[in-house]
Formats: sequence, C-alpha cells, structure tokens
Amino acid sequence: MIRTANLSDLSRVYELLLDAHNKSKYNGHVQVDEKTARALIMHCVQRQGLHNGSTNVSVVEKSGKVEGFMIGILDRVYHIGDRLVANDLFLVCTKKAGITAASRLVDDYVKWAEDNPKVFETKLSWTDALGVDAAQIESLYAKKGFVKCGGIWGKELI
Repeated sequence: MIRTANLSDLSRVYELLLDAHNKSKYNGHVQVDEKTARALIMHCVQRQGLHNGSTNVSVVEKSGKVEGFMIGILDRVYHIGDRLVANDLFLVCTKKAGITAASRLVDDYVKWAEDNPKVFETKLSWTDALGVDAAQIESLYAKKGFVKCGGIWGKELI
C-alpha cells in the first residue's frame, strides 16, 4: 500500500535512509549526521503540500511495516521562475517492498506534481551512489513518459 507519510513513520524512514547510505559508495568516507538527517525527514513530512518549498513524502507499507519511501520537493524553475518544478530527493525500497514498489512510489510522486497547476515540469533522477542498474531505472522512467534531459558529472576530492 502506498500512502502519505506521517510523523509516526519518521524513525523507519530514517532507518531506511541510513541503510541505503550504508550500502552506498559513500559508506566509510562520509558519515550520516543523524540530527540533520532526522530534521530533513521531519521537515519534509511537515511541509507536505502544493506550494513553493513544499514536499511530498510517500511510503510503501507491506504487512504493516514501511518498506520504502520517496521524497519529492517543489521549487521555482531555476530557483527564479514563476512556475514550479518537482524534483525527487530520495527513492528507497527494500526487497520486502516488492518488485513494483518503486514504480508505484514514482506514480504517486508524479500524480502529486501533476495535480498542481503551478508545476511546469517534473524531474526524476538517479546517481551511482547505490550501484543502481542504469538500464533498469532508465527503462522505468522512460515507460512513465520521462525523457533524458541532462546529466550529472562528479569528481571525488578524496
């Protein structure tokens, strides 16, 4: 079941975020600041809505336990426009969430963005942080009508 996150989900969402970090390429190089991470999650749950700076936090629940989440945020186009863009911040699912959980979370995020007449564009992204299968995630996004519109380049300074 996909539903809107509430304050009782904060600890579990933090746990899933921390688990994702521990599986990421950043583990061992970058530590999670627990206070900052928990504050971000709480802020996002509290700011759910349809205005500039608001968020959408959805969770996937299976057998009464949160097994995944997605956070999206609204911002002005290029931070200066008079219309909004929806950007994803996190998409995290456990294997227990099921094979379609990520897709259903994306659908919920897209619906949230499309329901707002001020939203001009909806963006989806992914990085190499978690070793995501590029072809699989790009195929999922393409099936939902998204097209590639840029790229992210990185340079580690370690």
